[in-house]
Amino acid sequence: MSSAYSAQDTPWGPLGHGPLHVSFAAEETQWPTTWRETISNMGLPVSMNPLSGEVCGAHLDPESVHPTEKLRSYAGSAYLEPARRRSNLTIWTDTCVEKIIFDRSAGDDSDPVATGVQYLRSDNTDRGVVTARKEVILSAGAINTPRVLELSGVGDSELLQRLGVDVVIDNAYVGENLQNHVYVALAAEVMRRDGFETLDELLQGDAAALAAAQDAMARGRGPLTSVNTSGSAQMPLPFFSSEAGKQQLNRLFSGSGEKGEGGSGKATAAFTKAHEAFVRSVLESSTEPSAFYSMFPGHMAFDAEGNVLPHPGDGHYVTFAVQLAHPLSRGSTHITAASLSAADIEVEPRYLSHAADAEVLARHIQQLVERVKTTEPLASLLVAGGKTVPAAPSHEGGQDLSDLEVAKEFVRKAGMGAHHFMGTCSQMPREMGGVVDDKGRVYGCRNLRICDLSIVPIVPRCGSQATAYGLAEHLASLIKTDLGKQ
Repeated sequence: MSSAYSAQDTPWGPLGHGPLHVSFAAEETQWPTTWRETISNMGLPVSMNPLSGEVCGAHLDPESVHPTEKLRSYAGSAYLEPARRRSNLTIWTDTCVEKIIFDRSAGDDSDPVATGVQYLRSDNTDRGVVTARKEVILSAGAINTPRVLELSGVGDSELLQRLGVDVVIDNAYVGENLQNHVYVALAAEVMRRDGFETLDELLQGDAAALAAAQDAMARGRGPLTSVNTSGSAQMPLPFFSSEAGKQQLNRLFSGSGEKGEGGSGKATAAFTKAHEAFVRSVLESSTEPSAFYSMFPGHMAFDAEGNVLPHPGDGHYVTFAVQLAHPLSRGSTHITAASLSAADIEVEPRYLSHAADAEVLARHIQQLVERVKTTEPLASLLVAGGKTVPAAPSHEGGQDLSDLEVAKEFVRKAGMGAHHFMGTCSQMPREMGGVVDDKGRVYGCRNLRICDLSIVPIVPRCGSQATAYGLAEHLASLIKTDLGKQ
């Protein structure tokens, strides 16, 4: 990962040595300090390096923003622009890959060889084939990479034959093991105090607030130069390290608990066992985080479809988000026709279909409401009896989030998926349900690799951006090493 980024001005000295610029936003309000003091008063660390890989408690949020220019640093600026002048780089836009071309002339006893790709221009005026001199590298993401494979004849033979696709490699796990972080966002009304400004006016399109933000941006400051997260923390759940908690995990993982239909999706017994063992080890630890908490200074709540809920129109808010670190629920994505049409794909994430996911996320919501929001100094800044969005069950209704069943029902209704899809062409042994080996090479053929988040078999607790950059750097190194051996 350190080969992808560089962060110079940090509390831990210079970090990383890559092209992507990473920085930490200036703290222009008292919200970040309040968050850290609150987490500290809960008995958790507050100064751990978020780029170290070992984090529990509150931490500073690294942003992919240039530290002085205050502009976004991303794959285009960090990797593509410096390479555009290379004679061996050609970029085609408005062009779709229809399928990978395989040479099977060596017969059934030999693995097919990926020789190139068939493409189609978006205006349907040009269809052709690009031939690979060495390898075909597929980097279309966790949804479209399995789609291209299936259109090319790599996938579940039963599905492909039903859709009229010629089967090249029979692998039933292409498009399976779809994973994504699930989170709940909850906005809470706060007091109006100097030093604790929020972005509510800006979010509502107030002209004066927008002008002030643009003026601040010209000076390299303000909300338009940052992602504006005022606080983040990787949070464990102490309950599951207790004897009662371990007994509850026994029920959740044994099937005697309330395990939702399709919680495991299509997976081998070996992978299911390994996946559950890993997640259980995290849950039983008193220091391993099982959820990521963040706080945003303004109203930014969503419905279950990911749509921003309307601002109540008055008051000021902070929005808390609680994101499940390692979901066990696994979904799938598959083509429904031998076509590139957007309608001819079915994505079924199966969020919270594993009983443990719903319970862990519900208990984290309880921890947010019962501990984080009631701990000083944050507690004194929240309006007593103030509005919450979306509306949470209250004492007046006879039920509240202190009831675990009520909390589980709340997260089922309010929970939504992040944009962190992974796992659909997993890197693991083929007998466990793998699609690629430890060098990203697709099983059952030659000259075809995958380099994107579809090969990550278990979603990590961090967001997907850092994982994607680190994975790309690692696989690029492997590819260069392999090509150097030829």
